[in-house]
Amino acid sequence: MIIALHYDETYNKAPFMWDVVTKIAQLFGHEVILATYRHGILDMEPLLEKVSKKIECYYTDGKAKKPFLQELGINVDVWIDDNPNSILQDSAWKHDSPELHAWRVEKGLRSDYTVKRLPLGKLKKIKS
Repeated sequence: MIIALHYDETYNKAPFMWDVVTKIAQLFGHEVILATYRHGILDMEPLLEKVSKKIECYYTDGKAKKPFLQELGINVDVWIDDNPNSILQDSAWKHDSPELHAWRVEKGLRSDYTVKRLPLGKLKKIKS
């Protein structure tokens, strides 16, 4: 079984608990991945970088998670996400939106949304 765990407001709310849940699932032969709306470079933070060394992480850059992962040949069996809409719908915040810019500033992330964008195919999966 493939289990997709979300980062914001899910994994980052209780990282130790999710690490234990992940280990238990893996002991039973299941694969746990992390799927997030985040951009894999602009939205990186220490905790996300740490979890990316433990499990495969997929950064959809605002794209709906299910079709994004299916395009990579990954068919998730169980979704754990505080925002189920993000599984099937693209983010309402576009790349140059003031909302995304403000969110990045609030999180202390790279707020420069004039950064040259990488083609989506180049950033489908980043593994440490």
